[in-house]
Parts: sequence; structure tokens; C-alpha cells
Amino acid sequence: MNAQELGSFIASIRKERNMTQKDLALKIHVTTQAVSKWERGVGLPDINTLEPLAAALDIEVDELMLTQRHTTSTNDAQNNPTTAYSGTLNGCHCAYSIISNSNTYLS
Repeated sequence: MNAQELGSFIASIRKERNMTQKDLALKIHVTTQAVSKWERGVGLPDINTLEPLAAALDIEVDELMLTQRHTTSTNDAQNNPTTAYSGTLNGCHCAYSIISNSNTYLS
């Protein structure tokens, strides 16, 4: 996970939500200095903080990990919404989609 990229992503989503660093820190029970370090790319959130952080930003944990928002399209064959993901995680390019009305995961 690239600390600079994650930090920029956290800052942009936080700002979209009209939250201050203090607001975010209070929601996830960390210091404002921790949020500042993440956003500057100086440090990374603890693994136990990822889920509360994603929830506070109203995004999914995988969006946070991939530093990319989900895109939703329509699967014409089944007329089901499909969510597509693409990104780099630990140097590995990943792309996959999930059809929302089934438990089928496509990669």
C-alpha cells in the first residue's frame, strides 16, 4: 500500500464529506495527529482502524485499500447491477467485478 496515495485518497474523501481531520479522528477514536500523518503519507492506519475508517468515510474497506472508488454499471445479459473494481494492491494489478444479486464473484 502506497502511503502517499492512501493519504491523498483519505483526504479527498474526507473533504467530499465536509469533515475536518478532527471530525474524522473523533469518529474513529484516533488523534488528529494520526489523521494528519496518514493524509501526508507519513504513516499508515493500523489494520484495526481500517474498518472504522472506511465506515466513517462511508466507503468500503476494499475501496480504501485500493484507493479507488467503485464504479457501477449494468450487466445487460442479466440486467443486474455490476460493480467493477480495478487497482493496484501491494504491486499487483487487480481487476474484478461482483454481480450484486448473486454470490458469484468474477475475476
